[in-house]
Amino acid sequence: MIEYLSGQTLEEVLTEEITLVDYFANWCGPCKMIGMELEELTNTHIIKVDVDTHEELAKTHGVMSIPTIEIYKNKKLVKTIIGYKTKDELEPQMVIFSFLKYYLHSYLARGIILIALKGGKNSD
Repeated sequence: MIEYLSGQTLEEVLTEEITLVDYFANWCGPCKMIGMELEELTNTHIIKVDVDTHEELAKTHGVMSIPTIEIYKNKKLVKTIIGYKTKDELEPQMVIFSFLKYYLHSYLARGIILIALKGGKNSD
């Protein structure tokens, strides 16, 4: 799902799931090319931010070159990608963060269960 940032703040539109924020300008050739790549990403929340309209936001986030993609997970910035990338280059970045979430949750859950089974004592 692609949405354009308009009247709301970035924080209002970020979700707990992986969200790509695409900083672009209408006059930027590589931005148009990456825009076509982003349209092919299914089941991905994408927020497009026009740097000409949202200059302060771009400045606050340190955007010096476009296109710039920020990847958020649980409303936290986890990766910044600068320059044109294909869909095939972007997808693995999102998979990594999805896997890490699953792995960390499983690992933490197992640790909590083991501590509970040991009577609340961690014998490491």
